[in-house]
Amino acid sequence: LAFIFFFFFGMACFVIVAAIGFHALRVVQSYSDVLIVDSTNEYRNDSIECSGDGDCKIVCNEFRSCYEAHLQCPEHFRCDIECSGVDACRSSVVQCPFGNICTVSCSHDNACRQMSIEASYASSFHLRDCANGDLACNGMSIFVPPSRASPRAFITDRLSSAYGELLHFYAIYGWHDIEFQSSSSSSSDIDDAQGVMHCLPHYDASCTFGHAAAADDGVWRCDQSSDMCNSPPTPAPTVSPTILSHTTLTPTVEPTVKVSTVKNVNELSSGVWDASTHDAQAGLLWILSAVLLSVLCFVMITLAYCVLHSRWNSKQQRRQSSNSSSTNTNTGGSGGSHEKENVNDAPTIAISRSRTRSSRTRFHSL
Repeated sequence: LAFIFFFFFGMACFVIVAAIGFHALRVVQSYSDVLIVDSTNEYRNDSIECSGDGDCKIVCNEFRSCYEAHLQCPEHFRCDIECSGVDACRSSVVQCPFGNICTVSCSHDNACRQMSIEASYASSFHLRDCANGDLACNGMSIFVPPSRASPRAFITDRLSSAYGELLHFYAIYGWHDIEFQSSSSSSSDIDDAQGVMHCLPHYDASCTFGHAAAADDGVWRCDQSSDMCNSPPTPAPTVSPTILSHTTLTPTVEPTVKVSTVKNVNELSSGVWDASTHDAQAGLLWILSAVLLSVLCFVMITLAYCVLHSRWNSKQQRRQSSNSSSTNTNTGGSGGSHEKENVNDAPTIAISRSRTRSSRTRFHSL
């Protein structure tokens, strides 16, 4: 019974582990919505919106299938957009999620040409595959999330600004907010990419880039070394402000109150809820649970084996002891028969001895 219990308990653990592992993969990798636009001009000048129930993937893989469209990602979930057709997402507008990962892939000619991407509130932004098509990322406008000690916007492969279509980057901390990867960091790509960098919290400062000799060393920066966007102010002041004691008690003019509609830099930098971190933690917890249950399964099956092995050994010992006892019984029985035979022969020996004595007496009398 113990063996049966341990064995079936271990098998049940394996089934639970498989279910938990499958759920963990769904938490980490699955999409709640997969929207495939595979007809020409299907969403031209139209809006594509995810349901908002989970991670979303939008695929525009046909000629001008999402041309001049508005692509709306879910508010708090991951969003991946693939533009894999000619002019598939040209002149479109992408609204990335709040507090989660936003990825845009442009893998065909003019696929993301003159696209505008709003990723200021995304936990991270990724632009990929621009080198897989002619003018795939030409003249784009990108609002990137501000850095948190390191960049949160990653651009892979080359950008371009042909036909007077300049690139526009909107980055609060300038070049510190963007990390260029792969071939986009080469000077030849920078020479091909000209545009304007807009920086500071209200995008009050700007500079041009890609002109003159700014790209000789393969580093993205403004044309003029003195431009503010090359080294914008740090996120937090390093010294406390000085408070003057001789302030005016009564102002002579009523202050002008100006309501700003520009996004707050602290809100952009911190975010209310980082859903990507939440999903990663949830997936990690599921995987950790699966590992712990796997260890428990191994222990239970090992115990089942030990129980079965001990029972087998005990049976073997019982058989050996029974065989040895039967052998001793047989040996003892034969010895007893010899003793009986000796007992039975005792009167005969006594008679023979008496006869011998009587014969001796007769001989002496003669």
